[in-house]
Amino acid sequence: MPEFSAGVSRLIAITAVGVLLSTALGAQTAKQSVVPASAPDYGIRVEENVWVTMKDGVRLSGHIFFPVGKRRGERFPVLFHHTPYRETAASRYGASSYLVRRGYVDAHFQVRGTGQSEGAVPDREYSDQEIADAIEVIAWLARQPWSNGRVGMYGVSWSGFNAAQVAMRRPPGLEAISVGAGTEDLYHENIQYLDGILHFGSYNFGIDVRTTMSPPPDFPLTDAIFRDRFDQPPWSLTFLKQQRDGDYWRRGTRLDLNPDAIAIPTFMIGGWVDTYRSSIPRALEHMKAPTVAVIGPWNHDLRDPGPAVEYRHQQIRWWDYWLKRRNTGILDEPRVTAFMRYSHLPDPWIRGRDVAGEWRADTWPPRGLEWKPWYLQPDHDLRPTPPSVSATHQLKYLPAVGPQAGQYWTNTQPDQRAVDGFSLVYDSEPLTADLAILGRPKAIFAASATAPLAHWFVRLSDVAPDGITTQITGAGLNGAHRESSTDPAALVPGKEYRFEVNLHVTSWVFKPGHRIRVAISNALWPMQWPSPYPMTTSLVLGPERGSTPSAQILLPVVPLESGFPLPPFASIVQETDSAMPGAPPPPPLRGPLGFNARKPQKIDRDEIAGTTSVSLEDGVPGNITKVVWRVSDLRPDLASIRGERINTVRIGDREVVWEGFTEIRSDSTNFYYLHRRWVRENGRVVRERSWQDTIPRFFR
Repeated sequence: MPEFSAGVSRLIAITAVGVLLSTALGAQTAKQSVVPASAPDYGIRVEENVWVTMKDGVRLSGHIFFPVGKRRGERFPVLFHHTPYRETAASRYGASSYLVRRGYVDAHFQVRGTGQSEGAVPDREYSDQEIADAIEVIAWLARQPWSNGRVGMYGVSWSGFNAAQVAMRRPPGLEAISVGAGTEDLYHENIQYLDGILHFGSYNFGIDVRTTMSPPPDFPLTDAIFRDRFDQPPWSLTFLKQQRDGDYWRRGTRLDLNPDAIAIPTFMIGGWVDTYRSSIPRALEHMKAPTVAVIGPWNHDLRDPGPAVEYRHQQIRWWDYWLKRRNTGILDEPRVTAFMRYSHLPDPWIRGRDVAGEWRADTWPPRGLEWKPWYLQPDHDLRPTPPSVSATHQLKYLPAVGPQAGQYWTNTQPDQRAVDGFSLVYDSEPLTADLAILGRPKAIFAASATAPLAHWFVRLSDVAPDGITTQITGAGLNGAHRESSTDPAALVPGKEYRFEVNLHVTSWVFKPGHRIRVAISNALWPMQWPSPYPMTTSLVLGPERGSTPSAQILLPVVPLESGFPLPPFASIVQETDSAMPGAPPPPPLRGPLGFNARKPQKIDRDEIAGTTSVSLEDGVPGNITKVVWRVSDLRPDLASIRGERINTVRIGDREVVWEGFTEIRSDSTNFYYLHRRWVRENGRVVRERSWQDTIPRFFR
């Protein structure tokens, strides 16, 4: 894929609109010298409770932050953020102030049926209605008298997801987007079917209650509100019925299947410990529109974005280029700025600013990349040469393996030796020099199972000289999806299959004296639902023979230095967000770091019954989720999850509580689903509903 430069007329034009934009902007910027990013020259004015009427008469509610102009009638580019998370002007003021002070209108609108917006809650995340509404809002923003007609859409998590989805529709007025911690692959990388395997966690409980809540600030409990929100089916029931990949999940959006899907310039922000980070290399490799990415040592919310970095500066340079027509030089620079993490000890509560490493500007694929195979050996070593003799390593399936590996492919996890003790483990000799990797490692191996369904999980770790083991990355593979996730097929027990597992993208610099570890298991619970059959799996080792590969992991090895200068944002200390004048301070959050309110999970093992339970509580006062997962060694089909979510608001002498309870149980053929919800006012039940269903288990 060619590099894009500041001469935008060189860009590949995908649509007629793209051709016109390319020609016009190229002619303009060719005469300009590179200019710095917009400075914070403006004051801030907030307009709360702005209403925009959709073509069907439903009104969406929002807050708009305006720059205080230097001259009468000054027009500004507009940034648009679309979310269901009931945000207030006060809660967005700090983040918005960074943008507004640099000459951008920042508009935040709540998804239909959420927050103060009217209408029925959508039937799923990123619904067609949500996307259609966003396109109408963009058109409205572009034609306002304070707008210069150019709109950018942005956000982190949900609002990053829908920015990408809207960009795929190519609406007039939308000229660039910024996607933070999001993905367009809704099946494999969203949190319902991680790696093609069922996942059910605390988010699923929370969203099924959050969507039932009445509009603030009065939280009315009327029949009309109940009809549009409380009485709508839970999303978790919907996605449990969509167990295979296909139209429901794809909707024409997979960039690897449809590189033309996004023709709008895209800025991407990811974290090395965020679940959705693998969307970034896919976009860089397949998108034809200009794409720039920043990947740091951050988790999903991209908070605490150290060390010594202000990535919003880079984002402003992006917006300036596309929405203000200023040549900031951003397209002349390497497309990726990534934080190369150094070997460090495992720490579930580590801050991004405390992760050892350094920033690196690079191309994609990285310059000097070499794919280096490391081969799994019969003696459990890991070497750069294939073994000369063959062997088979067997692993008895234990469905309770995995709590220490985390509940998503996210966050730094604790020492992995507890998980590795029930996995097939292969270690290199201590390294004698630094070894840097940047990209998506790939595991290739042949294996069989004594059951018609098995999952394989591959994890890459760093083993310190004292044996402490830090998980770097990993991924899972549903054995039924070995050829297709849209048309899965059972395994033939005892038959040997070739598997390839693309681990989630990562960066790491192994230090001298450390070892590379590859660990393979058939369970990673409770991150992913256990396969239903007792079994033993066999991993084939030895030299390549016919269609049977030599078991290996391919590491994306890069030079320690890329040779490119860093863009300016990597040396700018993060600005402190300001609070909205007159707004009360935010409530303090629990947790070891202050911003993380999750308590450590608790693991209970009953050796006599052969069962394991994992329990978790997270949230903040008034919004609490409690979850318990349970699985049996002898009957892995009898797995279950039970959880409750309680959201409480107090308005004067009223206390209104929305509560939901969900239970999913399984056997070898079905999932058994139960969801109940209540709303109470001052202790009295005002409304209650329940859903119960039996759903056939489809290669899960």
